[in-house]
Amino acid sequence: MTLQYWLIPIEDLDGGFGNPKFIDLHRDISYAIWWARKSGIYTGLAYLGGRRSGKTVLGMSHGYWDTTERYNALFGIQSKTDPDSKSVLLKLVSSWQRLPKFLKPIDTGYSTVSRELVFAEPQKRNTKGERKEYKDVLNSRIIAYPSTETAMDGARTTFQFQDEFGKRVDSDAYRTQQISKICCTVGKRVVGFAFWATTVEEMEKGGGDAAKKIWDASNPQKINSNGRTTSTMIRLFFPAEYGMIEGNFIDEWGYSNTKEAAEWLDAEEKVLEGSDLMDWKRKFPRKIEDCFSIRSIANNYNQRKLYEQYMFSIKLDHISQPIRGNFMWEGGIKDTNVVFVPNQDGKWLVAWMPPEEDRNKKELFGSQWKPTRDYCKTGADPFAHRQVTSKGSMGAAYTILKKHHKYPKMNMAWVCQYLARTNHPHEQAEDMLMQCVFYSSYFLCEKNIYGVLDYFHKRGYDGYCLFNPLDPDSVKKRINGYRGMPMTGSDVGEALSNITQAHIEDCIGYNEENKSYGFLPFLELIDDWKNFDPTNRTSHDCAMAAGMALIATYQPKQVQEKKFSPSDWLPNYNNRGSISTRTK
Repeated sequence: MTLQYWLIPIEDLDGGFGNPKFIDLHRDISYAIWWARKSGIYTGLAYLGGRRSGKTVLGMSHGYWDTTERYNALFGIQSKTDPDSKSVLLKLVSSWQRLPKFLKPIDTGYSTVSRELVFAEPQKRNTKGERKEYKDVLNSRIIAYPSTETAMDGARTTFQFQDEFGKRVDSDAYRTQQISKICCTVGKRVVGFAFWATTVEEMEKGGGDAAKKIWDASNPQKINSNGRTTSTMIRLFFPAEYGMIEGNFIDEWGYSNTKEAAEWLDAEEKVLEGSDLMDWKRKFPRKIEDCFSIRSIANNYNQRKLYEQYMFSIKLDHISQPIRGNFMWEGGIKDTNVVFVPNQDGKWLVAWMPPEEDRNKKELFGSQWKPTRDYCKTGADPFAHRQVTSKGSMGAAYTILKKHHKYPKMNMAWVCQYLARTNHPHEQAEDMLMQCVFYSSYFLCEKNIYGVLDYFHKRGYDGYCLFNPLDPDSVKKRINGYRGMPMTGSDVGEALSNITQAHIEDCIGYNEENKSYGFLPFLELIDDWKNFDPTNRTSHDCAMAAGMALIATYQPKQVQEKKFSPSDWLPNYNNRGSISTRTK
């Protein structure tokens, strides 16, 4: 119906009206709306996309067809401000006025519409002064509501179009959605549907944060016992290169040329840096994280390098992708050899494994085991609670390969990621211990979370735990056995940030000198670095664990103390021949 009859302003016609062109993106969004409505479970669809993706036309047209196909329907429209809500309605009215008569139900006949379009009996009389009778009217309405949270409170809407909910100025979109979902239900029964659509262009101000809450609350992988998400909606995202009208990357049949669109986006992004790059990516997001990217004022990490690495890593073929699985003791017997077992639900992602002769290599040093290889270093950011709730931190650990004589191109390569929320800290500590044993790797973590270091000691693996590499002269601490690294104080946080920043500059992204990319296939770490806020480190599990691994690779310059003997101060002579000659 939309393609056949709905008329919209067309730029090619210098602002004149014409039918929308078929575009595969619009088809797929319509399929998603249809599916969500047919499910009978969801009250809406939250769609995030790039600029000019046609979301407003789809929202208006779907709402109009729904309203004019039933009696006593109520189609509510809200946008980022009250004038914007009215503007959306006026666009709808402009298209409605151009429809053929058989698709235009009887309306009240008002010549101007600013707030409400009503399909009801017109207030007109015939030539004899008698009121006309219309037996078949819908009594349906299309209303542009104010953009306040409670504007629809108490209404039973059959369809809603929530336009630009990520740019709300006068209200909090998340609170609006809490009321909106009630307007679409009667008891347990879903009687209405809401199409939420936006481009998120501001996270630091405006409605970006509320849009993120709505997106997270619409995750279909997190449902309650009734089979619904927290928001009772489902979410949808398409990357900017799909259905990209900007730049004319749609062929004559309406299908997307995603390859050319991606190349065009690459060229545009290549010349941008910092906040300009982030603003561009929010307008034309290629992954959902782009929509919600925030640039911390204190974050000096090279965003260009991180973006290059992300786009390279995400395109790795299935052979080069990390393998998900679990580490476990061979035969289930502790303190034997650790083996890796692929498992789709595993806690680890493994991108490289050392040769057999370098795995599980350890020796007893006194009563404690220590690794006998120095190729890898592992850093961790563990949690410290006995029980972890769904809102708790993730235990994180990363192993980095400094260099290996058999793999000369793998310099400072990230080879293993551990991200898990275990039921008990000892389970987490055992996981990290197995990771270190398998890679024959030394281990560094925050000494304030002493449960992990204490667990290593009690298990007899104290030799794997490093002292603070940034404080090599602290002899007293080493004698007392205080392993690990303190993370309190601004100096330590600054050191971690500086080491990470240097690593990103040298080893991440595209290297012009050797024409290659860094070895970092773990997208979670790239995203955490991108949004890292050194003033609020506790929320960045991946970045902190990786920072520990980088500090573990740090080798301070050792100043050799020169010792002198008396002969160093006395001159030396060569007495061969008839004349002595001084040699020093």
